[in-house]
Amino acid sequence: MYGMATCNVQISRGTTKDARGERQATGTVVIASTAASITERSNQYFDFATQTPRTVRNLEMLISSAADVRPGDQVLDLNHNVRFVVDDVVQSTGPLFTPDKVCSLKRVG
Repeated sequence: MYGMATCNVQISRGTTKDARGERQATGTVVIASTAASITERSNQYFDFATQTPRTVRNLEMLISSAADVRPGDQVLDLNHNVRFVVDDVVQSTGPLFTPDKVCSLKRVG
C-alpha cells in the first residue's frame, strides 16, 4: 500500500436470505486483516432550485492493489469497530507501479 494507513480492516463477502426473505451478511472472511486508509471527503454545492447550500459527504478507502475487494463486500474497521459496504472499486494503472485500489464506501453500522 502506498497511501498512509489509518486503520486495519477485515473484508468479508456473501449474503443469504433469512426466514422473512431479507438479505443478511454471511460474513465469510476474505481478508482477515490488512492496512487501509479510510477518509471522509465533503463537497459543497449550491442548489439553485431551493437556494440553499448542500454538503455531500463521501467515504473513500485506499487499499493495496493486491487485495481482493469487490462491490458489495463488507468492510469492518478493526480499530474503530465500524462497518461499511463497498459501493464501487476503481483500479487505475501507472507506468512504473500499480497504484492502490480506491473504494467508495457506505457506512452501515
